[in-house]
Amino acid sequence: MPVAGMSIKAMSAKRHEDVVGEIEVNNDAKLTTVEETDLPAFGKKAMTVGFSFTTDYIDRKTKKKLAEILIDGSVLYMSDDHANVVKGWKTTKKLPEDVNIEIINAILRRCITKAVVLSEDLQMPPPMMIPHAQRKGAPANSYTM
Repeated sequence: MPVAGMSIKAMSAKRHEDVVGEIEVNNDAKLTTVEETDLPAFGKKAMTVGFSFTTDYIDRKTKKKLAEILIDGSVLYMSDDHANVVKGWKTTKKLPEDVNIEIINAILRRCITKAVVLSEDLQMPPPMMIPHAQRKGAPANSYTM
């Protein structure tokens, strides 16, 4: 797996209002920077990919933002073709699809886990459906926010 590590640089979570009623929870991961990095211990070069992850809690009726979670950090990504990937980023602000998918999935795994803890601390619903036990005969996967 070319994702060699991840570093969280900043986290913030804020509840502007009570998160009740019908709400929408939107998670988004955006890549912000891609730079070449030296790894002297390995005698290799790699890429450092900066990212910003957000979870927004939106009131479905008013479209007002009720709360937000923000996480900024970077991913260390190793690739034999890192020089071309960095060059491509500088011109198009895009990564090759397979590289992009691998990095975004790593960010989502780590940040959604952190966002679940932060949402619980602020007494908000989790940023994703979490399985829960139900009585027999209850509709499967019912989930109310």
